[in-house]
Amino acid sequence: MQIICKFGKQETELFENTIKVRALIKKECCNYDNGNCVLLDNKCPQVTAQKLMCGWFKKAVLPLDKILEVRVYGERVQSQRKCVECGKSFLPTNNKSKYCKKCLPKVVKRQNAERQRQKRSMSRNRANL
Repeated sequence: MQIICKFGKQETELFENTIKVRALIKKECCNYDNGNCVLLDNKCPQVTAQKLMCGWFKKAVLPLDKILEVRVYGERVQSQRKCVECGKSFLPTNNKSKYCKKCLPKVVKRQNAERQRQKRSMSRNRANL
C-alpha cells in the first residue's frame, strides 16, 4: 500500500519559501551564528518560524533577494524611500512623496514662510517703482 500526500498549491509555495528563507538567513544574515542569533543570545526565531518575525530579517536580509521578497509579501512590494530632510527610510503614500511624516509639517511650514516672504518682497518692490 502506497501513501500519496497531496499538498495544495499554497502549502507547496509556503514550504518552498520557508526553505529559501532559511537558506538566505544562513548565507546573508550577519547576526546568524550556527543556529543562534547574536542579537538575542538565543536560537534564531526566524529559522524555525513560518511567519516573518525578525525585524532585522525583514529590513536587511529579505530585500537582498527580490524574487523571494515578492513571493513572501505578495505581488505588490512597496519600496521604501529616504526622506530628503532627515535621511530616514519611510514608505511613500504616493509617487511624489519626498518627506517622512515627521518632517513633512516642518518642510511645509518652511516652504510657506519662504513663499510669503517672496510675495511680500515683490509687493514692496512695486511700491518703489
